Amino acid sequence: KSIVSRPLRSLVRSINSIAQGDYMIRAETQDTGEIQSLVNSINKMAETIEKSQRDLVKTITKEEEQRISAEDARFEAEKANQERKYYMDKVSVDILKPVLIIFGFIKLMKKTNMSNSDKHVIFEEISKSSSQLELIAKEMKEWGSSEGKTNKIEEHIPNSPKTKNISNVVNIKKR
Repeated sequence: KSIVSRPLRSLVRSINSIAQGDYMIRAETQDTGEIQSLVNSINKMAETIEKSQRDLVKTITKEEEQRISAEDARFEAEKANQERKYYMDKVSVDILKPVLIIFGFIKLMKKTNMSNSDKHVIFEEISKSSSQLELIAKEMKEWGSSEGKTNKIEEHIPNSPKTKNISNVVNIKKR
């Protein structure tokens, strides 16, 4: 009786360990025949479960890495969109300034009698503002296809130190 029960008790301990999650354990027996066949089947089952668990951990790890990578990419895309929106808002306001200046000078010229020299100064400032707008438009077009052009565009934005001369022309009206 103990010849059969001893290997079975050992097998039951191994099965209980497997049931508790210890998939590395293997059943052992010195017996041959049906008991050995049962031990081999249980060991094969434990190996299959262990492999499946490793594969599952690898899959979960890979999916987590992909999720984190996708989250990082989404964060970077949102950040880029926010920067682009901020930049476009700033540029659109800065483009509006020279347009309004140009329209203001045109209205001023239509409503007042100006000397030719005053008109010439206004034409020069309108020309400068128009050139600045053209440069901004070109830079924006380039920037749209390749990032990193903001500094070049800002060089042409009115009211930068290079373009403060327009405010001097407004003084012509006061003369």
